Amino acid sequence: MKRRFTTSFVIFLIFFFQVFSQSEKIKVIHKSNSIAIGQSFDLIFQLPKAEYIVYPELNDTLNGFYFLNKWDTLLVDSSYIFTRLKAVILDTGIFTLQPLTFIIDSIHHISEPVSIQVFIPLLKDEIEIYDIKENISFYDNRWILWVSIIVITILFLFIVKRYFPRRKNTSGKEEMPHISLEDYVIKNIKEYNYLYEKNEMQSSEYFFKIDSLLREYLEKKYNQPFLESTTTEIFDLITFLPVSMHYTDVLKQFFKYSQMIKFAKAIDNKTKTFEIMQNILLFIESQKQNPFMIEAQKK
Repeated sequence: MKRRFTTSFVIFLIFFFQVFSQSEKIKVIHKSNSIAIGQSFDLIFQLPKAEYIVYPELNDTLNGFYFLNKWDTLLVDSSYIFTRLKAVILDTGIFTLQPLTFIIDSIHHISEPVSIQVFIPLLKDEIEIYDIKENISFYDNRWILWVSIIVITILFLFIVKRYFPRRKNTSGKEEMPHISLEDYVIKNIKEYNYLYEKNEMQSSEYFFKIDSLLREYLEKKYNQPFLESTTTEIFDLITFLPVSMHYTDVLKQFFKYSQMIKFAKAIDNKTKTFEIMQNILLFIESQKQNPFMIEAQKK
């Protein structure tokens, strides 16, 4: 009888130890429970040190969290292994990352749930979202091709203008008509919108073209270095433009959204895209009161 009791007690202890081990939570460290939309943040998991660890298999997205990397070990000390997930959330509200299951030395451990509140930053908030100088190679190095094409085009135009100046019209023929810079930009945006709507142009290419077109327009219109500026620098330039606060917000919203789409750090939403582009078209229309005239392209 005593032997049976001892055996049962040992089995109970083993069962209790397994349950207790499996229910042990893994601590998740993050700097803040409140972040701006599109702002990246780190989730650091504090794992007990072990010889054998099976990490959870993660897709690129989970419960609204977009993961920008796979599991990344930051530090190993005598007791713990600190591993990181870099993530971003592209909508507002409260998002919860459900517990993740790790297998550590054949024992299941689950992480603490993580709740993050996402808000829209105000203009006065100095929050770094994404900069064009950051991870530019991550777009498969195609940016090098675009930059090369632009540089070659500029050099070609400079040589043509420098060594082959336009002759004055002495034949009495009618000169080519001129159109405003605003009409030229609006015409091109509408053409890109049509190709994009018909799925004949990918979202990344679409935003590269619109972004370049709008930068060039603002540089010519206001004589500011928009073409060579980063997104953060563009925000500073926009703040001092002689336009209303509403259109200042419209321009900042476009460049922030464009930056995330161009470098695949956000999933394109066509409804939101066309809403933003409609506001951009209204902004350019509003600038026709003081048009910048350019020579119309020959049909």
